[in-house]
Amino acid sequence: MANIFGKDPRGQSTAQVIYLELDEDIISIRDRLDWVKAQRVILVIPKGNKALTNPIHMKLLLRKARDLALEVALVTRDALVRRLAREVGIPVFGSVARAKRSKPSKVSASKAQPLLSRVPGVPRATSLVIPREREGIPVWALMLIIIPFVVMVIIGSVLFIPSAQVKLSPLRETLNETITITADPNIRKIDYAEASVPARKVRMEITGRGNIPTTAKKDVPDAKATGTVVFINKTNQEVIIPMGTVVGTSTGVNIRFTTVDTATLPPAFQSRVEVGIVAVDPGPMGNVGAYLINKVEGALALQVQVLNPNPTSGGTVKQVNVVTKADKDRLKSIVLQKLYQQAYQAFLEKIPKDSLLIPQTINVIPTGESYDHFVDEVADELSLELKAVALGLTVNRDDLRALATYLMQDKVPEGYEMVEEKLSFEVVEAQKGEEGRYTVNLRVMGPVLASIDVNSIRDRIRGLPLEKAQEKLRALPLRKEPEVAISPDWFNRMPWLPFRINIRLEAEE
Repeated sequence: MANIFGKDPRGQSTAQVIYLELDEDIISIRDRLDWVKAQRVILVIPKGNKALTNPIHMKLLLRKARDLALEVALVTRDALVRRLAREVGIPVFGSVARAKRSKPSKVSASKAQPLLSRVPGVPRATSLVIPREREGIPVWALMLIIIPFVVMVIIGSVLFIPSAQVKLSPLRETLNETITITADPNIRKIDYAEASVPARKVRMEITGRGNIPTTAKKDVPDAKATGTVVFINKTNQEVIIPMGTVVGTSTGVNIRFTTVDTATLPPAFQSRVEVGIVAVDPGPMGNVGAYLINKVEGALALQVQVLNPNPTSGGTVKQVNVVTKADKDRLKSIVLQKLYQQAYQAFLEKIPKDSLLIPQTINVIPTGESYDHFVDEVADELSLELKAVALGLTVNRDDLRALATYLMQDKVPEGYEMVEEKLSFEVVEAQKGEEGRYTVNLRVMGPVLASIDVNSIRDRIRGLPLEKAQEKLRALPLRKEPEVAISPDWFNRMPWLPFRINIRLEAEE
């Protein structure tokens, strides 16, 4: 776009200032441009006017200005309007006075010409070629050609070689506010009216393991009861009683015992032999009273009978740990918590750096579980392998910066500007709503800097001696001494060309 801050041939400012109404729309603003008499116009946008918060409307304004050959600038503190204006190339300022004072470069790149062609009376490079057939050219004629050329080289060096690096540290305050936004996976772009940003779903499969000691105890059989029985021969023949012969009780619960030795009954009716026995099953049930063991199992029962003159003893129990359902539930809860932390760390490593994970949206859904023991099984420790799917939501940090800048513009002190790219975020709380949306309380932190018009400063210090330039820079709202570095070192004056002066605003302390 053409320069909007030059002067007319008479040297007077021709800028016409138009103060827009709160309810004016883009159609009304375009109509106003039709009635502008001056070549340049400054549109002052009141707080709350939404006509130019749409990028399409901003482009329509630019097109209208070009059609009418007008030079347009905006005066507004609305962060969104300022950003959209800069994107399409419309200058934007914080005040009318600053807009009037600014002076962009007066020659556009499209109109730039070679240096030699700008100096009257200097021929183009081709005219410097001396034909061979012409001899004896006077020295004064050569000087008329060479001297202007040398002068132009010197002027070009003075204009284009020097450069300056200026570092300014504007007054700084820290912004720390909490805003409420909606993370919505169903939208594709920021909804400023609803304070909603697009959210992206993330998913991964994870596996966790854990173990805990069992706490429940119960009695289980331990040692086996022992004793002796007497076998009585029911025949007149010798009877051999093998080791392991089974005998037991015949009333109530059948308690079984086995012989521990081989014995032989003499060949005489009612002959007797005593043999040691041990209970088949461990535990106190093997402790039976005298004369309760009276049964012989197998074919040997036709030849002998058995009885125990004395009680058996030694059958005991012991306490052991066993698995309960409560143990399983407790272990599963522990492993799920570990999986949540595992998913959180894995998501942080997986998602792009420009994304912010909302921890409260992480949901771990078990898909398979495997315990190493059953309920009531004897075990000192219970282990679990749990497979799950982890789901979560992320939002783009650039979207958050744009929305936060829009929502917090009223929180910025007068005369200060928010440094959007320096904003940082912390999720305070998030609550799930309908259709996968989450209402998020977000803490926003970042610096706000005193407003400094870099273009205006660059124009005010160009061509000045270094001391004068530093004096003007010190008059700005700075928290540190301005730093100026000129190259080459011996050139003790600011460059004449504005684009050779680089001004950097330092936001950090």
